[in-house]
Amino acid sequence: MTTPTEFVLWLNGAAGVMGEAPTPEQWEVIKEKMNESLGFLAAKRLLERAEDQVVRDRENELKRAAAVEQMNRHAQYSADIARYQAVVDAKADIGAALLDVHAAKLSIGAAKSSVASASLSAPPEKTSFFGAMADRIKGAV
Repeated sequence: MTTPTEFVLWLNGAAGVMGEAPTPEQWEVIKEKMNESLGFLAAKRLLERAEDQVVRDRENELKRAAAVEQMNRHAQYSADIARYQAVVDAKADIGAALLDVHAAKLSIGAAKSSVASASLSAPPEKTSFFGAMADRIKGAV
């Protein structure tokens, strides 16, 4: 196997012997020598690119997983807010019902109060014990 330095030295020597432009046969020999000496560099570079791609793929997968996690947290947050809103709405409905009951009690109390005030406007005559007994006796006769 030829090293890149050996290839450059060989090419310089071959160029001095060839003259102006190499023939098609000479080009084939140059290509073979170049592949022999530089082929491992190309393979090395391809492996480096493959390793870089693996790193990029891992980074992209981590970013995607983070985005999915964030979407899941957002969905959970929205569900929590909806549950909390439902509880608040239920409590508001209960509070409104309690206010209605209280208002009904107040109106019943007001009605009782008006009945009581109507009955107080004409108080019954008070009679003494002896007067009541006398009224009973008169009614019995």
